[in-house]
Amino acid sequence: MDINSDRIEELKQNILATRLTDPKGALSLCYELERMSTLAHDDYSHAFAECYIGTILYALNRIDEVMILFESALPSFHSGGYYLLEAKAYIIMGLAFGSKHDHITSLDYFMTALEISKRYGFYLQSAVVCNNISILYTKIGDYRSACKQLRIAISYCTKLEDGSGDNSLRLFIMNLTFNLLCLKHFDEAEEVLSNLVETPELLSSEKFTGFYYYLKLRMAYHHENMEEFNRLLPLTVSALKSRIALVDQILIYTELSKFLLEIGDFDNLRLLVENIEQKAALYSFNRSLAGLCEIEIRYYKAIGDKEKLARAYMDYYSCCVDHHEEMRHNNALAANMFVTLNNIEREQKSLESQRQVLIHRSEYDALTKLPNRSRLKKHTDSLLSSAQMRRNSFCIILMDVDCFKQYNDTYGHIKGDQVLRSIGNVLRSVSDNDAEFYRYGGDEFLGVAKGKTDEEIEQLLSQIESQVLALEVESAGQSKNRFVTITAGF
Repeated sequence: MDINSDRIEELKQNILATRLTDPKGALSLCYELERMSTLAHDDYSHAFAECYIGTILYALNRIDEVMILFESALPSFHSGGYYLLEAKAYIIMGLAFGSKHDHITSLDYFMTALEISKRYGFYLQSAVVCNNISILYTKIGDYRSACKQLRIAISYCTKLEDGSGDNSLRLFIMNLTFNLLCLKHFDEAEEVLSNLVETPELLSSEKFTGFYYYLKLRMAYHHENMEEFNRLLPLTVSALKSRIALVDQILIYTELSKFLLEIGDFDNLRLLVENIEQKAALYSFNRSLAGLCEIEIRYYKAIGDKEKLARAYMDYYSCCVDHHEEMRHNNALAANMFVTLNNIEREQKSLESQRQVLIHRSEYDALTKLPNRSRLKKHTDSLLSSAQMRRNSFCIILMDVDCFKQYNDTYGHIKGDQVLRSIGNVLRSVSDNDAEFYRYGGDEFLGVAKGKTDEEIEQLLSQIESQVLALEVESAGQSKNRFVTITAGF
């Protein structure tokens, strides 16, 4: 590996390590990686750089630049076969349009990301998309649908046995708890949150700690556990203050601020409001979003700061203008999301139904409706494995129709099929959990019996032979019996 290749790999590792703690520094590394990968004709590393440039620009709230970058980069991600980067880029585009209140376009990007992720088995990315769709629902107050999407996200994470989804799983559990609290389902919220173990990582994570403490704080207040509440409150405010970015924790800031207003805790509220203003200036974030200006109005009114109150009222006016447009988008979003997701659910149910039909056709004989050799192999493989592990026994039963060739030659294949169908009905009627019968091929049938004595099997075969004889199907002239019979053994 040459020096340039070493530096390219080093840059990738450093970008991943610093993109959350030092986004501006990580952005400089991305631009360096972009230049070096271009000179080295390393297409994947160039795509990697573009993907993380867009991701970091979004974190820095430079939304227009994100859109310009990915609109030109997405086709090359797809043509290069960099499908994981493509899915990540579609997710960031969805977030970018969501930040501009264009939730319908946002949902379209999320659904494209979900389609790519599911197609290539990117379970973590699928989970992330479902989480982002849940956030759209939370924004419009549809907490039940948000919970549904989060449960799907959690199910994707549980498929990752290598631990790569553990951090995301923590976040999804907390988001689910948050939405359950919004629904005032306190018992269910507490049960969900109990799945999180208070590890040192959880209690020291810049990403999770503030959110986790906020949820525990709400639980303590609900249970009127004031000792626990007073312990958690300063921890929650401190953890949220230390959070580097504001944009991805805006809901928690808003909800905690409203809660502090509700209980009249202006000292802690002052700390949050000052922190909001600092981060709004740092990230060029609009304070009027998400009801933050309304919090400021109530706070400055309470403390009598007329100058800041006047500014907050101006922001509130701007917010109302934006809110009118957002409500229009949200109403369309709610209708469109409902239709889109219902269509997806119907399509998934239809595909699952078709899949079950195909499985049934592949494992069952169309004429006799009995399981076929394909299903027999699966059954016997399972029984052999069980027999070896647990020393269980089972028995194979062989049977065929007497003089069936002569019957076909005499009466024709249509009549022959009717005979096989009738015998299939007999065998299906005697099948149970301990004995299952299969069409092996032609006029041959095979049974698998487990847990039965020789005497019980002989009684079963006698019952089958009697029922076939009772069909009273005239045999061919060459047969010594008047009616069609079968021969069976085990």
